Amino acid sequence: MGRAGEVGDAAVVGVVGVLWYALPDLVTSRRRRVLLKAALIAGGGAYAWWREESTAPDAERADERADGRGARQGPGPQASAPPTGSVAALVAGGPVLSPAALGLPVGGDGRFPAQGDRSALRYGAAVAGIVLPVLVESAVHRLGAHLARRGVRAPHTRIALVMGPLGAAVTSLAQARRDRL
Repeated sequence: MGRAGEVGDAAVVGVVGVLWYALPDLVTSRRRRVLLKAALIAGGGAYAWWREESTAPDAERADERADGRGARQGPGPQASAPPTGSVAALVAGGPVLSPAALGLPVGGDGRFPAQGDRSALRYGAAVAGIVLPVLVESAVHRLGAHLARRGVRAPHTRIALVMGPLGAAVTSLAQARRDRL
Protein backbone atom coordinates (compact mmCIF):
# COMPACT_ATOMS: atom_id res chain seq x y z
CA MET A 1 0.00 0.00 0.00
CA GLY A 2 1.36 3.41 -0.90
CA ARG A 3 2.00 6.21 1.55
CA ALA A 4 -0.68 8.38 -0.11
CA GLY A 5 -3.27 5.66 0.53
CA GLU A 6 -2.25 5.42 4.18
CA VAL A 7 -2.54 9.18 4.60
CA GLY A 8 -5.95 9.04 2.91
CA ASP A 9 -7.07 6.26 5.26
CA ALA A 10 -6.01 8.27 8.31
CA ALA A 11 -7.70 11.40 6.92
CA VAL A 12 -10.97 9.55 6.35
CA VAL A 13 -10.87 8.12 9.88
CA GLY A 14 -10.14 11.59 11.28
CA VAL A 15 -12.91 13.35 9.35
CA VAL A 16 -15.47 10.64 10.08
CA GLY A 17 -14.44 10.73 13.75
CA VAL A 18 -14.88 14.49 14.00
CA LEU A 19 -18.27 14.35 12.29
CA TRP A 20 -19.38 11.37 14.39
CA TYR A 21 -18.58 12.95 17.75
CA ALA A 22 -19.70 16.48 16.82
CA LEU A 23 -23.13 15.39 15.57
CA PRO A 24 -24.98 16.04 18.87
CA ASP A 25 -23.97 19.72 18.63
CA LEU A 26 -24.79 19.95 14.93
CA VAL A 27 -28.06 18.00 14.72
CA THR A 28 -30.63 18.19 17.51
CA SER A 29 -33.00 15.48 16.22
CA ARG A 30 -32.00 12.06 17.50
CA ARG A 31 -33.61 10.40 14.46
CA ARG A 32 -31.56 12.54 12.07
CA ARG A 33 -28.38 11.83 14.04
CA VAL A 34 -29.03 8.10 13.74
CA LEU A 35 -29.55 8.45 9.99
CA LEU A 36 -26.43 10.57 9.59
CA LYS A 37 -24.34 8.15 11.65
CA ALA A 38 -25.63 5.29 9.51
CA ALA A 39 -24.59 7.30 6.44
CA LEU A 40 -21.13 7.86 7.96
CA ILE A 41 -20.78 4.12 8.56
CA ALA A 42 -21.94 3.35 5.01
CA GLY A 43 -19.57 5.95 3.56
CA GLY A 44 -16.64 4.61 5.59
CA GLY A 45 -17.49 1.08 4.48
CA ALA A 46 -17.72 2.17 0.86
CA TYR A 47 -14.34 3.89 1.14
CA ALA A 48 -12.81 0.75 2.69
CA TRP A 49 -14.28 -1.40 -0.11
CA TRP A 50 -12.98 1.01 -2.76
CA ARG A 51 -9.51 1.02 -1.15
CA GLU A 52 -9.45 -2.79 -1.05
CA GLU A 53 -10.49 -3.01 -4.70
CA SER A 54 -8.06 -0.33 -5.84
CA THR A 55 -5.09 -1.85 -4.04
CA ALA A 56 -5.74 -5.51 -4.96
CA PRO A 57 -3.04 -6.86 -7.26
CA ASP A 58 -4.05 -7.13 -10.92
CA ALA A 59 -3.43 -10.90 -10.87
CA GLU A 60 -5.88 -11.30 -7.98
CA ARG A 61 -8.56 -9.37 -9.87
CA ALA A 62 -7.95 -11.51 -12.97
CA ASP A 63 -8.36 -14.68 -10.87
CA GLU A 64 -11.64 -13.36 -9.49
CA ARG A 65 -12.96 -12.66 -12.97
CA ALA A 66 -11.85 -16.07 -14.22
CA ASP A 67 -13.62 -18.03 -11.49
CA GLY A 68 -16.80 -15.97 -11.57
CA ARG A 69 -16.33 -13.83 -8.45
CA GLY A 70 -15.45 -10.58 -10.18
CA ALA A 71 -17.12 -8.30 -12.67
CA ARG A 72 -17.56 -9.66 -16.17
CA GLN A 73 -16.34 -7.83 -19.25
CA GLY A 74 -18.90 -7.39 -22.02
CA PRO A 75 -21.89 -9.49 -23.08
CA GLY A 76 -21.81 -13.14 -23.95
CA PRO A 77 -22.61 -16.55 -22.56
CA GLN A 78 -19.97 -16.11 -19.90
CA ALA A 79 -21.77 -13.05 -18.52
CA SER A 80 -24.98 -14.94 -17.76
CA ALA A 81 -23.53 -18.28 -16.67
CA PRO A 82 -23.43 -18.94 -12.93
CA PRO A 83 -19.97 -19.32 -11.39
CA THR A 84 -20.22 -23.12 -11.07
CA GLY A 85 -16.49 -23.67 -10.83
CA SER A 86 -16.17 -21.86 -7.51
CA VAL A 87 -19.36 -23.47 -6.17
CA ALA A 88 -18.12 -26.94 -7.09
CA ALA A 89 -14.78 -26.24 -5.41
CA LEU A 90 -16.57 -24.97 -2.31
CA VAL A 91 -18.87 -28.01 -2.07
CA ALA A 92 -16.06 -30.49 -2.78
CA GLY A 93 -13.92 -29.19 0.07
CA GLY A 94 -14.25 -29.83 3.77
CA PRO A 95 -16.09 -27.60 6.20
CA VAL A 96 -16.06 -24.01 5.03
CA LEU A 97 -15.31 -22.54 8.44
CA SER A 98 -13.44 -25.18 10.35
CA PRO A 99 -11.71 -23.98 13.52
CA ALA A 100 -8.36 -25.25 12.26
CA ALA A 101 -8.72 -23.32 8.99
CA LEU A 102 -9.32 -20.15 10.98
CA GLY A 103 -6.23 -20.77 13.07
CA LEU A 104 -8.23 -21.44 16.23
CA PRO A 105 -6.93 -24.00 18.71
CA VAL A 106 -8.27 -27.51 18.17
CA GLY A 107 -7.77 -30.36 20.63
CA GLY A 108 -6.11 -33.66 19.77
CA ASP A 109 -9.52 -35.19 19.15
CA GLY A 110 -10.31 -32.46 16.62
CA ARG A 111 -12.90 -30.85 18.88
CA PHE A 112 -13.09 -27.16 19.48
CA PRO A 113 -11.92 -25.53 21.70
CA ALA A 114 -8.72 -27.21 22.72
CA GLN A 115 -8.24 -27.59 26.46
CA GLY A 116 -5.26 -26.21 28.31
CA ASP A 117 -4.40 -23.42 25.91
CA ARG A 118 -5.05 -19.71 25.75
CA SER A 119 -8.55 -19.97 24.29
CA ALA A 120 -10.10 -18.06 27.16
CA LEU A 121 -7.62 -15.23 26.65
CA ARG A 122 -8.40 -15.09 22.92
CA TYR A 123 -12.14 -15.13 23.49
CA GLY A 124 -11.77 -12.46 26.14
CA ALA A 125 -9.81 -10.31 23.71
CA ALA A 126 -12.52 -10.77 21.07
CA VAL A 127 -15.24 -9.77 23.54
CA ALA A 128 -13.19 -6.80 24.70
CA GLY A 129 -12.78 -5.72 21.09
CA ILE A 130 -16.54 -5.48 20.84
CA VAL A 131 -17.41 -4.18 24.31
CA LEU A 132 -14.66 -1.57 24.80
CA PRO A 133 -15.57 0.63 21.81
CA VAL A 134 -19.19 0.67 22.97
CA LEU A 135 -18.12 1.68 26.48
CA VAL A 136 -15.79 4.38 25.15
CA GLU A 137 -18.50 5.76 22.87
CA SER A 138 -20.95 5.86 25.77
CA ALA A 139 -18.45 7.54 28.09
CA VAL A 140 -17.53 10.15 25.47
CA HIS A 141 -21.19 10.98 24.88
CA ARG A 142 -21.84 11.24 28.64
CA LEU A 143 -18.84 13.55 28.97
CA GLY A 144 -20.25 15.79 26.23
CA ALA A 145 -23.65 15.84 27.92
CA HIS A 146 -22.01 16.67 31.26
CA LEU A 147 -20.06 19.54 29.70
CA ALA A 148 -23.26 20.81 28.06
CA ARG A 149 -25.05 20.83 31.44
CA ARG A 150 -22.17 22.89 32.85
CA GLY A 151 -22.71 25.46 30.11
CA VAL A 152 -19.70 24.69 27.91
CA ARG A 153 -20.36 25.81 24.35
CA ALA A 154 -20.20 23.10 21.67
CA PRO A 155 -19.03 20.40 24.09
CA HIS A 156 -19.37 17.50 21.65
CA THR A 157 -17.49 19.42 18.98
CA ARG A 158 -14.63 20.07 21.41
CA ILE A 159 -14.45 16.36 22.14
CA ALA A 160 -14.69 15.60 18.40
CA LEU A 161 -11.68 17.80 17.71
CA VAL A 162 -9.67 15.51 19.99
CA MET A 163 -11.20 12.14 19.08
CA GLY A 164 -11.02 12.57 15.28
CA PRO A 165 -7.28 13.30 15.14
CA LEU A 166 -6.70 10.65 17.79
CA GLY A 167 -8.42 8.09 15.55
CA ALA A 168 -6.33 9.27 12.60
CA ALA A 169 -3.13 8.91 14.63
CA VAL A 170 -4.05 5.40 15.79
CA THR A 171 -4.83 4.46 12.18
CA SER A 172 -1.43 5.74 11.03
CA LEU A 173 0.38 3.90 13.81
CA ALA A 174 -1.48 0.66 13.08
CA GLN A 175 -0.63 0.91 9.38
CA ALA A 176 3.03 1.62 10.15
CA ARG A 177 3.15 -1.37 12.49
CA ARG A 178 1.49 -3.61 9.91
CA ASP A 179 3.96 -2.49 7.24
CA ARG A 180 6.89 -3.44 9.51
CA LEU A 181 5.56 -6.98 9.98
